[in-house]
Amino acid sequence: MPTTKNGGTPDETGTTDIRYARSKDLNIAYQILGKGEKTVFLINGWVSNLEEGWHLPGVTEWLTELAGFSRLVLFDKRGVGLSDRVSERNLPGLDERMEDLRAIMDREGIEKATLLGFSEGGPMAILFSAVFPERVESLILYGSYACWTRQPDYPIGLPLSVHEKTLKEIERNWGKPLGLPLMAPSVADDPVYRNAWASMLRKSAGPQAALLLYRMNLGIDVRQTLPSLQVPVLIIHRSGDRLIPLPLGRYLADHIPGARFELLDGIDHLPWLGRSEAVLRLIREFLGSPGSAPPTGSFLATVLAFRPVGQNQSPDFIELISHQGGEAFRRSEDTVVGIFAGPEKAYRCLLAIQETGPAPDTLRMAVHTGVCRREDRRPEGPAVDLAAGLLDSMEAGQAWVTKAARNLLSPLLFRLEPVREVSLPGQPVPIRVYARPVTAGKDRSYQEILREGKLREEDIATLLEIRNYLEANYLADLTLESIGRSFGLNGFKLKYGFRKLFDTPVKQFIQDLRLEHAYQLVAHTSLPITDIADQTGYRQAGNFTKAFGRKYGRSPVEVRRGVQG
Repeated sequence: MPTTKNGGTPDETGTTDIRYARSKDLNIAYQILGKGEKTVFLINGWVSNLEEGWHLPGVTEWLTELAGFSRLVLFDKRGVGLSDRVSERNLPGLDERMEDLRAIMDREGIEKATLLGFSEGGPMAILFSAVFPERVESLILYGSYACWTRQPDYPIGLPLSVHEKTLKEIERNWGKPLGLPLMAPSVADDPVYRNAWASMLRKSAGPQAALLLYRMNLGIDVRQTLPSLQVPVLIIHRSGDRLIPLPLGRYLADHIPGARFELLDGIDHLPWLGRSEAVLRLIREFLGSPGSAPPTGSFLATVLAFRPVGQNQSPDFIELISHQGGEAFRRSEDTVVGIFAGPEKAYRCLLAIQETGPAPDTLRMAVHTGVCRREDRRPEGPAVDLAAGLLDSMEAGQAWVTKAARNLLSPLLFRLEPVREVSLPGQPVPIRVYARPVTAGKDRSYQEILREGKLREEDIATLLEIRNYLEANYLADLTLESIGRSFGLNGFKLKYGFRKLFDTPVKQFIQDLRLEHAYQLVAHTSLPITDIADQTGYRQAGNFTKAFGRKYGRSPVEVRRGVQG
């Protein structure tokens, strides 16, 4: 049996020593190995199990070696492995997962640590490092990404159709050694590894939780967070990684200031397989001399700004903001701002204000995630300016969430639909904003729709994914038949369910997105109107002009003349 550098077996160094940290009302399972000077938190990806993971060939040796030059902390995220399970209707967002990490650090008296984000654990490590830079000594990203799914401005992401094949495989074959040809091609046909991998998956999560957690990961996008990182960063990627292709790792290196990028040969995604010693060597070297990042005094936060309509002073929600985990201050006589660690708490606070405060139509509210800084002990900076600026652009009763904040919210937990793009002074590009959908004068809950009996819970999850897919691929050649076929949803559920959930037919939803895109091209480029019509799916420029006029009340030529002169 392999030993640590201190001579103990894996059992003696912690594989049976499971500890628990209380994070609000849940218990988070973790282990601590090694006695090194530097504390390293290994943040796993999709699912894990602290006990079962040790039975995977190669894991014991790799973790033991890593613990030989660090104080290594392993943990199961809430909802998986040995940590408390959660309702499939209440899956954790990134905010809650960051709180779980802080709960372990606080229980063990760890002031600062290096975060090792592996695979899907990378985005959480990135966000934590940006929001709590005072708790992070350095950041290591192995085989990871900022956004996994292809977007119009992110063509290197994997197409949703590829992810849908994986989701169908999870649904049909959970309990079998899923994903090994992508994660570990070198052992994909090894019966011992296949059996151990299948057992680890089964003991990490149930099939429905695994499915929903995978879907939730697809909605995570921390690209806008990367420039705000102010800790030393090491990025390690294998050239032949089939699960997280190399361009996704290079994107991280290109967009994180001062990041060190190390490319290794190999096809295995799992770091303890292949040339595992090369990964350990790079980590050891980095911990010994990670370099330094210049202190900027800035930090990433989510801002909730609100202002009353027709009143001299904003209602004082200081206590409510504090109760929701925020830091509140009055920015001006009529504007109150709350600063939150993440968008989930900020948005829940917005909902609480709507439910307990004055009538919703007497407030304007905005949520945005971005860079803040301290000025005279209170938060200011670009994110605060932008959130407050949005208040000047909205009507009474509106509550907007920017794309930067919305990308960090799980679409399975929060229903937000695109409203429009807002041009603000000093902002180089328009800001896309989202809002809570309203149907027939009121927000329809999922439970109301489920009680009607025509849609199942998994149908609603699929429809949310379809909406996200359409938002990213609205310029593609789309038909109801192709959409339904790609997501395994029949025509009735697609048409009926989409209208019930989002108060608009699928085709109208696509057309509105295309026209919003066309508006930006008309207003801010010199492209001929005929080319814009063609790009947005209109074969006849006359039909495009009519549809544009119905939506915006002006023709494309009139809009261009009004904006560009």
